[in-house]
Parts: sequence; C-alpha cells; structure tokens
Amino acid sequence: GERTNYYTMKQTDKIQCREKIAKSLTEWLTPMKKGRLIYLLGQGLQNIYNMNKDNKRYNIYKDEFEDVEKELDTLNKSTESFIKKVSSVEYTITNENSIECFNLNKDGTLLSLGLSNGDIQLIQTEHKFEYMQTLKAKDNPLIILSFSNDSKLIASSDNKKSLYVFNIERKEISTSFHNIHSKVITGLLFNKDSTQLISSSLDGSISIIGLLSNQLLSQIKAHSSFINDMCINLEKDTIYTGGSDGYVKIINTEFRVISKEINLKPKGVPDTFEVSINSIKLSQTNENILFCGLMSGIIMLIDNKGRTLNQYQSKYLGNILSICLDDKWLYALDGENNITTFNIEHGIMVNYIKIEKNELILGMIHHPEKNYIVIFVGYAGGEGSIANA
Repeated sequence: GERTNYYTMKQTDKIQCREKIAKSLTEWLTPMKKGRLIYLLGQGLQNIYNMNKDNKRYNIYKDEFEDVEKELDTLNKSTESFIKKVSSVEYTITNENSIECFNLNKDGTLLSLGLSNGDIQLIQTEHKFEYMQTLKAKDNPLIILSFSNDSKLIASSDNKKSLYVFNIERKEISTSFHNIHSKVITGLLFNKDSTQLISSSLDGSISIIGLLSNQLLSQIKAHSSFINDMCINLEKDTIYTGGSDGYVKIINTEFRVISKEINLKPKGVPDTFEVSINSIKLSQTNENILFCGLMSGIIMLIDNKGRTLNQYQSKYLGNILSICLDDKWLYALDGENNITTFNIEHGIMVNYIKIEKNELILGMIHHPEKNYIVIFVGYAGGEGSIANA
C-alpha cells in the first residue's frame, strides 16, 4: 500500500525515489554477503542438476530429465577404441637391475627408464619400443625423471637427493646438484626455455635452480608436510603443488613467491580427516582449472581461486596414487592397482580396469599425441611391461 505509492510519486529526481524505495525495503529484507549468496545459488543449482528420477538426471539447461544409463552407454562406446590393452612390450634389464621410474617427453616420442643402478635408458616410441642409448650418473637408484620441453635435456634425481641434468645428444652430464633438499625429491620440472629447473621435495620446499649460472636461485618453504606432486603452467611461469597437509600452493617462479594458498580440507571435519593431495594436474583445456587426486579416493576439480567445481569418485577407487588426463578423459590409478576412467564433462565413470595384484604399477602417463595412456607394470627380477592401454 504505502510502499507502492513511491511508484506514483510525481518526482523528477529518480535517484531520490530509488533511495526511498530502498529504505522501505530494508525493513523486511536481510542483506547477505555477495560471496555467501553466490555460494548458496551455486549449491542450489548443483542439487537440481544432481536430482534423479527413475534413473534420470535433470538437465537445467534443457529443463528436462535425461537418461543416465543411455548416456553412460554412449560414453562407453566412444571409449572402446582406447580403454582396452592394445600392446605390451617385455623389457628385461641386465645385471638384475630394476626399473624404478619412467617418463615421456613432450611429444611422446621418447620414453625414459630410471634404473636401480642409476642408469637412464632411452627408448624410441614412434613406431615400436626400440632401445636408443644409456645415460650414466652414479650407482644410486633413480626415483624421478623429467624431460626439458625441447627434449634436449633430461633431469634425474636419486635416493641420495642428488640432481643430474644430462645433455641427451652429447650423452653427458651438463650439471649436477647435491643436497639441495633435506629429504628426497618428488618432482622435477623445467621452465619454458629450459634455463631453470624446479624441484619439489618431501621436506615441503620448492627449489628454483638456474641452469645457466649453475646456482640455486631460490628455495621456498611451501608446505608444512610432504610435497607429493606438482605441475606447471609454462606460459605464466606458475607452479602448482599438492601436499600431504591438504593444501594446494600456487607459486610464481618469476617473482619466486607463493601467490595463492588453497585448503582442500572441508570445514568442520575432524583433524584426523585425510586430505593428502597425492597427484595434481592442470587442465588441458582451461589453464585456470586443476585436478587434485586425494588419499581419500576423491578427485577434486577446482579453479585457481579455490572453488570446487566438481568431484570424481567411484566404489572402485581407493587411495589415489596418480592421475593423468587429456581434454575429455580423466584416468586415476589407486593403491589397489585399479585404473578408473571418467568423462571429465559429465563426471561419470566410463571404465574400470583391475591389474593383477602380483604386478606392481609404477605409474601411468597419457601419451600427448596418441589416444592412449602408457602404463608401466613392474615384476620381480628387473623385468617390466610397458603397456599401451
């Protein structure tokens, strides 16, 4: 009654009229913080999207229910070309050495194998797995390998915390570093032009090493516990780390500072709740989105502001050891040798593979140029199987 009179008031000052309307509205409206309001709206939309009716899911964009089983069948058929094991190579190491780690170069043409005697064996993958050459450092078991972006260099670290950078063409060590970290190294990455090498460690720190000056440029104490994995945005000189403390840290390597901290531990949960981030990967289609594989068997999709966009999990998925992805598919390896494939857009599990327990999966990597993932399955006695799945 009285409030509606403001709409018929013969005033030429629109601002004054709006102020009177707003003042009247404050008597029966409670203001909310913008962030909280957006959060509630987002949760509401997510709940509507996840509504199920007779095994159907409501699509808020089409305003209708969709058949989940039909969609799942379509996704399964589209993945049949690469979810099956298509080839396997038996690779025997002499002198009873074993393969401890492996990696692919940027275009997937070179596979590196790190051995228990400190050797690096390089294998050509373009046509079939063919031995190329061996690089030799010390006699300590290798635990991690990384190629430079131009594939001219390869970095390795052993269980004695030593770093070696090899020139592949010359087959020699170009530089080495020792005891940069107080505990073993868990990650090695080159920057875009290969002038710097970034390392992460179980001591919770990140080291930035200058390969032109052969000096430690900076060391950043990033986590209060182990750093288990890291990834890099080459265009923005940005490192993303995942730690056992449940934090994602975003580090600017140009200015050598932590620019953002994201805590993935939900509010209100007990201190014993496990949120260890074991694997972290940057989306291939959106540089502002990260995939985080957790000890609890959940893969969280978050943006670089810390907002949770989606979660991927299934009844088969346990403690996640490693994740890899392309533009459509997300692959997760857990501690029980389960390899689970998800459709990234829909968040639906589309495939599940169980590897025999007497085999040990050392890791998996998505081939950057071909439609498969590379899995290394280890055996006793130094033998291994390189599988394209």
